[in-house]
Amino acid sequence: MKKKEINRHWDGHGKIRIDRRAVKEYLSLIGERELPLNLLEVTDIEDRFPIGRVNRVLNQKNIDNFE
Repeated sequence: MKKKEINRHWDGHGKIRIDRRAVKEYLSLIGERELPLNLLEVTDIEDRFPIGRVNRVLNQKNIDNFE
């Protein structure tokens, strides 16, 4: 999310979800003490890491280095 809530995409609508773990840092970035809850929804966002894709990319780099 941008620092000013008014800087949304022209087609943007609805609330923006923000991970609960990021709230403190986000508030410090925008220089506010409270979230604008009319625009944001605090939620728990699951961490998902594309381990298989990362391994394929790293393996391909290793193969390229040997050629």
